[in-house]
Amino acid sequence: MVGDARVEYEDEDYFDFRWWPVTEVTGSTDLFYPGRLPALLGRFLAGEEIDEPDEEWS
Repeated sequence: MVGDARVEYEDEDYFDFRWWPVTEVTGSTDLFYPGRLPALLGRFLAGEEIDEPDEEWS
């Protein structure tokens, strides 16, 4: 079952998930990780190598 490998604190933090169509990601103003995912996704799917710095978050 999906989610069986989660640790206890993950069950507290993650309430729902779904696959997003590319057009929803690229047109969204929601917060993503990496933060520039909407801008980079099309280029990545077209086969371009993406060289972005690591992002720190907590």
